[in-house]
Amino acid sequence: MRAGEHFPDDQAEVVFSDSSIDWIAENIDPARQDELIDTVVRLLVAPWGKHALSNRPGEPFAGLNTVEVFEREYRVVYRATVSQGTGLLEVLAIGERKESRVYAIVAALIASGKLDDLEMQIWDLMRIFETSSKQLGLEDWDYLPTPAPPGLQRAAVAVGALEADTAALLSTDEINAALEAAWSGGGAEADKTAALQAALLRLAGQADPDRVVRQRQATRCGAFMPRSKKNCIRAVGHAGAHRATL
Repeated sequence: MRAGEHFPDDQAEVVFSDSSIDWIAENIDPARQDELIDTVVRLLVAPWGKHALSNRPGEPFAGLNTVEVFEREYRVVYRATVSQGTGLLEVLAIGERKESRVYAIVAALIASGKLDDLEMQIWDLMRIFETSSKQLGLEDWDYLPTPAPPGLQRAAVAVGALEADTAALLSTDEINAALEAAWSGGGAEADKTAALQAALLRLAGQADPDRVVRQRQATRCGAFMPRSKKNCIRAVGHAGAHRATL
């Protein structure tokens, strides 16, 4: 992308090449990985980065962009495009600026035909590196989990732990946590407040039941992602990266 061009709504599917993931794992101390993620996040609103690469003799770099990271010691080479109305940010390679070594990495990827081996979404990368998903503008409940089986939902409602409309918005793990907490206070009747808070704490780390339930009822983004071949499951109007899976 050229300077001034944007992704639709500043949103994009973000994926990484195998070589870039391996490079991060081998060269970047865990304490500095957040800095790299922050750089990628900024590209969602300014996808042109430092500058676009042009063709060089024997090096077909047209259509690629670069941005500097780690006090300009390294470059990230990436491709920013819009496909079927959805933004796509592909991190291809990361390497030293010195002697343009990162370009040699990209050239090797092109020559080997592996330039398009981009299967890992940024969410999976962050999970591996134990990086906070909030860096990508994701609220803990910005997406809708796979609902619990109907039988488990009905059971939670029947024993008085949850309301039916709430149970329909919870996953299996969350309903099980709710059932466990419903009688943790030793009362004769289920404590619905404790049950719901336990369900939400299962993943969120904090509980704001009313807001969480409203968020889960929100319309989903639904943008079709070119790489994953799936629709975004985050709430409509979300910030930053699209997301295919939980």
